[in-house]
Amino acid sequence: MAELEQLTPLGEIWHYSNSSFAVLGRLIEVVTGKTYEAAVRELLFIPLGMTRSCFNADEAITHRVAAGHSVVDEQPRVVRPYAFPRAATPVGGVISSVRDLLAYARFHLGDGRTPDGGRLLSVGSLELMRTRLAPADNDRGVGVAWFLREVGGVTLQYHGGSAIGQQGVLMLAPERGFAIAVQANSTRGALLHQAITKWALKTFIGVDEPEPQHVRMTKTRRDELVARYTAAGADVELRAGGDGVLLYRSIYHNILGITPAPTDPPPTPVAFTAEDRFVCLEGPLKDVRGEVIRDETGAVRWLRTGGRVHRRVDA
Repeated sequence: MAELEQLTPLGEIWHYSNSSFAVLGRLIEVVTGKTYEAAVRELLFIPLGMTRSCFNADEAITHRVAAGHSVVDEQPRVVRPYAFPRAATPVGGVISSVRDLLAYARFHLGDGRTPDGGRLLSVGSLELMRTRLAPADNDRGVGVAWFLREVGGVTLQYHGGSAIGQQGVLMLAPERGFAIAVQANSTRGALLHQAITKWALKTFIGVDEPEPQHVRMTKTRRDELVARYTAAGADVELRAGGDGVLLYRSIYHNILGITPAPTDPPPTPVAFTAEDRFVCLEGPLKDVRGEVIRDETGAVRWLRTGGRVHRRVDA
């Protein structure tokens, strides 16, 4: 990690970083004297009754388990290998079920006690985890591993994940005592998550997230954003299309060496929601939001989408 590029000045811009979870996993090992897997199983899975959560394919095969799929030429293809390399387990290596995710959510909606009444976390620690500690992107905040946003006066806390042909999301509305978990074994799963969570929030707790309002942008301002932006997992390209449309394109890097390699979605037009913010309008990336970040001179230096920051590499 010491050789990885630092994309932004330390402490200046928030962005989501998987590598920070890897460091945290190692700290847990040092403090507990156990492997990360053993510590999580002992300190979390067992106390919360998460009996269908594990880490490895040899454990997962003893449960009802779905292999991840990637969409290639509009057809599903099984993704291999099944699991993360062990060193990346803290980054997103837990294999779980909807039922176990809801057990975890129930704990966060409670007072820090386990189902048998034992104290696992203090109320203060739970509240700190869902306290906005820093601004994130597109009006979101971030707590301790939870994204936070307010919709209709109700605070939503959530975290999603996407890896090896699997996509999932866990969303809570603590003040309403509500939680929902959605899983999909497909690289198109995010479209399902968005539709189901939007429906569930409206149906069960009356929270209806409005569609983003579009604003007009001058050609000069729009052309400032045209560039390629790079990060470890993917590059993003913003380029001019016909009729003054700005097109968004993701170019994935196969950093995990999976097969089939991730397929780049087709370019999608974007609409501006504010001067430096936009939303994708079509295809697999529909409703993905992004924003550009300027330096002290006002020049566009970075693009942030899904919490991840991409550095501008050409004009």
